[in-house]
Amino acid sequence: MGYKLNILSPVHIGCGESYNAVSYLLDKRHKPERLAVFDERAIFDALDGKQKVQFVRWIEGEEWPNLFNFMRNVIRDENFKLSNQIQKKANYVIPNLAGNERLKDINVFIKQMESPFIPGTEVKGAIRTALLNCALQDDMNIQEWLNKALSDFQRRNARDIDSVKNIPNPRTDVKKRLAEQMAKIAEELEEEVLTCKRDAKYDVMKFVQIGDSALLEASSVLAVSYVKPFNMTGRAFSIFYEYLRPDTLVPLTSFKLEDDKSRDVKLKQMEFTERHKQLMSGLDSVLSCCHRFTADLLAEEIAFFTKHSKLNIVEHLRKIEKLNAPKGPVLRIGKDEGYTSLTVGLAVKKLMPELYENVLIHATKNKSYDFSITKDNFYFPKSRKIVHWEGQELTAGWVQLIPPLTDQPTANASQKKPETVQSKPGAPVDLSELADKFSRGRH
Repeated sequence: MGYKLNILSPVHIGCGESYNAVSYLLDKRHKPERLAVFDERAIFDALDGKQKVQFVRWIEGEEWPNLFNFMRNVIRDENFKLSNQIQKKANYVIPNLAGNERLKDINVFIKQMESPFIPGTEVKGAIRTALLNCALQDDMNIQEWLNKALSDFQRRNARDIDSVKNIPNPRTDVKKRLAEQMAKIAEELEEEVLTCKRDAKYDVMKFVQIGDSALLEASSVLAVSYVKPFNMTGRAFSIFYEYLRPDTLVPLTSFKLEDDKSRDVKLKQMEFTERHKQLMSGLDSVLSCCHRFTADLLAEEIAFFTKHSKLNIVEHLRKIEKLNAPKGPVLRIGKDEGYTSLTVGLAVKKLMPELYENVLIHATKNKSYDFSITKDNFYFPKSRKIVHWEGQELTAGWVQLIPPLTDQPTANASQKKPETVQSKPGAPVDLSELADKFSRGRH
């Protein structure tokens, strides 16, 4: 058996699509409610001639069409006869855990042939960020390079930075300009740390081979719920997602480094530096970086939610913290993982706190407030996204990498026995290349 991912909190990996309320049907006879997803054609085919006319008129007249309301109020589906017929044509049926929240469009989890999977690029991106953070903390030369780059950025953009910092509604054009320049520095940092000769063809991450997960049964692993921003002024709207459920073990098709002999030859032939060789010295070295970065990330999230008295979230994060191990690290992937999970912000905060406070956090697209305003010990961003899940508040995206020959973690974040999900017959095909367009935009 190969590596698996243990899902520790709800995970959403999107594909850019969403279901509107005429693409799913709620069955409120069950607790939790069942949500049947199907092609819109399946509904139309189930209706008789009169009902089709009613359906078209109803669609045209409704600002927020909802199929459940159509079945109940327009057709007056007696004994759920038509609803049952339509549900039999569903692509899959999953629980709706959104409680009393009124469902709207639901963001779709990435799938192949209606089967959800975790792209290998998603896991690889999380590892890439971990390597960047650890390399920055361990290498004085990289620290000096970044310190100079951020200091030069500050001198060039002092007026723009002053014009947007601590402003409730900063000018978007200035923010965009700052963010674009900072993105170039981030790109140069990646090249400095992970590539040889500043050439993407010579990227050490090419030695890390991670395939997509097995294709999964949607009805077994998905559920619908919603997320809301926390610590945000004004009205916060619910956003609905298909999530991978916690307490599921998802097999990866492959997770390894290129074999030692081939890797050593290529590292030498391509003239990689000793630092690059150290990063790729073995799988244990890569996993150790993930463990270190996640430890910092969890400490930051625990501190933030402790300050804001979200003790139930803190308790869940502490359980995840106990699972994080050098050979079985916790990773954060998917939607709403946040700024600190995707950048070297935490490392800069630790090593260069003044540049973090006065430069880095203000070179983003969103508004930013420094320590003098927030009194928040530099917690940035000030808000976090919270998933509402079966009456609990959780943070999204936490998974643990489970090594081969290990049935399950020694402890579990939700104290349930994780269930291994078997791959579907004939699956999987490694979709890493195809899934790039759905990934987080990492190189």
